[in-house]
Amino acid sequence: LGINLPSNVLEAVSLNQKALIADILWLKVIQYIGEKKQSEKGWTWFYHNISVITDLDPNFYLAYQFSGLILTVFANRIDQSNIILKKGVKRNPDNWFMYFLLGYNYFNGLKNYKKAAFYIKQASLIKGSPGFLKLFASRLYSSAGNPENGIMFTESLINKTTDKDMKNKLLKRLKILYIEKDLNALNSKVAEYINIYKKSPSSLNDLLKAKLLNAIPKDPFGREYFFDNSSGVVKSSSIKERLKVYRRH
Repeated sequence: LGINLPSNVLEAVSLNQKALIADILWLKVIQYIGEKKQSEKGWTWFYHNISVITDLDPNFYLAYQFSGLILTVFANRIDQSNIILKKGVKRNPDNWFMYFLLGYNYFNGLKNYKKAAFYIKQASLIKGSPGFLKLFASRLYSSAGNPENGIMFTESLINKTTDKDMKNKLLKRLKILYIEKDLNALNSKVAEYINIYKKSPSSLNDLLKAKLLNAIPKDPFGREYFFDNSSGVVKSSSIKERLKVYRRH
């Protein structure tokens, strides 16, 4: 597979031509992907050389992006992809796409919605990133069981956003996140009721009678929360489905 030397050795013999050596190695890894004869040994070589390339040329953002995606999609080496991408965002903090790829890895590969939300949020805050990332980040926070974080994030974005259409979308999303927060709290009280009385409540009024609630909140759209006897969970009249993300299978 060719050159397999550590970056400090290559740097020592480069005669101040580190970028040139990085370019040569880059051509070799591109050629390897093009051959379509990948193996476990080859992927180890690929990862090593990408590490060397990005040591020799820390601002080579395309190497981080390309290898981060390839290691995930083709090699199924998500941990190595994350190492490269985290190295990339540390050295290229204004590159939103690398944060996005990290979010994708945690979301689609590792099913860690909390970390996915963090990286998608970071991507959304970088100038030039697409607007949909702001909404996606808040959805991920909800899926992670952390609508409170999504609320804080969305409120901060509303305060910073000047685009009227985006602000309206964020305001609607904020209300849905408050619904998620209320539903989490109400369903927690239902579980507490079942634990005490060994049966499900017939309605939310039973939680009031049991003094588990002081009052039944109104959802942010002005409609009702109710206990659905068929599913055994509290729902909102305003939304048909809970706020969550759908992972590609």
